Amino acid sequence: MEEQTGISRNRLSKSVYNSESPLNTNELDQLCKALGAKPSEVVRRAERALQYESFALAAYRSDEPKGADEIFE
Repeated sequence: MEEQTGISRNRLSKSVYNSESPLNTNELDQLCKALGAKPSEVVRRAERALQYESFALAAYRSDEPKGADEIFE
């Protein structure tokens, strides 16, 4: 991936796995081109993953089971 994007492995690791330094728009664009994905689709999927993570955390903390409709209101 480093050769395809010009983004170092260390930089990607810090951005993706450690959330130390977010990717800038140019880096996101380079990654998307290398993966054959649209930036808007990557962002949409990331937002959805965060929603599911929030849902799971809220359900875990709650004594009462909640459906996704209640969490995502």
